[in-house]
Amino acid sequence: MHFICSALVRRLLAHDRMETDDEKRVADIFDEPLHTNLDNVSTVPCMGRDALHQLEGPADDEDANVAQSARSWVCGRSISTYPFRAGNQVRDGDPICDRYKAVFYENLVIAAVADGCNWGNLPRQAGINASDAFVRYMTNHHSEIRNVRYAGSLILRAFAMAQAAVIGDDIDMPTGTTTLLGGIVLELDEEDESCGSLSSSPASPAFGSMSSSSSPAPALSAIAAAAAGGGGGGGGNRPPKWGFVYGSVGDCKAFHYSAAEKHWQDITESNRALSRDPTDCGGRLGRMTATNGPDLRNFELGFFPCDAGDLIVIVSDGVHDNLDPQSLGKPPQVVGLNCNSWDEVELDEAERLKNRFRVNLLTSMLQDRSDGRRLEPAAVVHKLLEYCIGVNAAAVSWMAENPTKPLPKDYVRYPGKMDHTTCLCFEVGRRSPSS
Repeated sequence: MHFICSALVRRLLAHDRMETDDEKRVADIFDEPLHTNLDNVSTVPCMGRDALHQLEGPADDEDANVAQSARSWVCGRSISTYPFRAGNQVRDGDPICDRYKAVFYENLVIAAVADGCNWGNLPRQAGINASDAFVRYMTNHHSEIRNVRYAGSLILRAFAMAQAAVIGDDIDMPTGTTTLLGGIVLELDEEDESCGSLSSSPASPAFGSMSSSSSPAPALSAIAAAAAGGGGGGGGNRPPKWGFVYGSVGDCKAFHYSAAEKHWQDITESNRALSRDPTDCGGRLGRMTATNGPDLRNFELGFFPCDAGDLIVIVSDGVHDNLDPQSLGKPPQVVGLNCNSWDEVELDEAERLKNRFRVNLLTSMLQDRSDGRRLEPAAVVHKLLEYCIGVNAAAVSWMAENPTKPLPKDYVRYPGKMDHTTCLCFEVGRRSPSS
């Protein structure tokens, strides 16, 4: 009966969507309408027909791959922290397989970060195809959005488009795999009474997950309490005026900075809780099953309330792995555990405490300036990527000096994790065409 009801809901929604014939031919990749778990808060329609700004990267040429911050409210950059080997003109792991893309309207943002799995042109192209397809679908359909739940349904379809773009039409053509985190920032309708419940209602789940082992998302009431009050005050009890609706498969992460509370939070705090294996990203798009379907074990669809002036930061694991106490060579005692090895800690407990460590590290590293000026996206991107380069410096030097030997597995002497490393940061709020 549950399967029949889910199938009927999918058919009804398919009639509601204003898809092209090509889009309608793309099959769903989710068995259930996960967006129905989201609060059905009304949203303000997108202002302005045309996009104000678009940002994407990285550039093919590393020398040209500088932080892109043509606007004060957005910045993005991808780098590689792998070493140059003696006599080589390219780094280990080139080309960079990460991809970021964002489109900005007056009161709406569509953004995505993909991380092609492994090295080479196939995963690189998978990341490009997935992020392009996600952003293209959301750009084509964002004007239809009138509530959070419908935005969630579009994100599910955008992931289906991304999967189709990654695997292609030719079954004999080799393709790569990729993780993907994509979402849309929307202005909430303050006239909707349910908007007020985001900060005053009892705790309720904020997402639907494909994984039964995933821990619940933070209660909406707790999230709203942390997020409310930004962008001009209003106090902790004021309902949030903006929301980030997102989907994620794999191990990219999204962080939120509350301008009012000066507080960082990991929006995707549970997406690394499936495995201790650092090579297991938890899920990915591409040909991962016998039927060429994706690996959706840790897929998450979520809604995170925020306010004008807040920052959303989307990063690949090349950033957040270097915020992990285990990767930094820190023992479990650093988070208050009385044991000598991280392997002794239950996985869920380890991830909860690691998340607290990451957030505390971000808080110590990234705050408003001492002269009272707000933390800006360009500063976030610059500081995080410079931090990752610094953390990996000892390992990079050792590998450059020992080109035929594997790096010793000693996080105390050689902390961090070398990787393709991406950070996309943007400010929540309205933007004027003249900005």
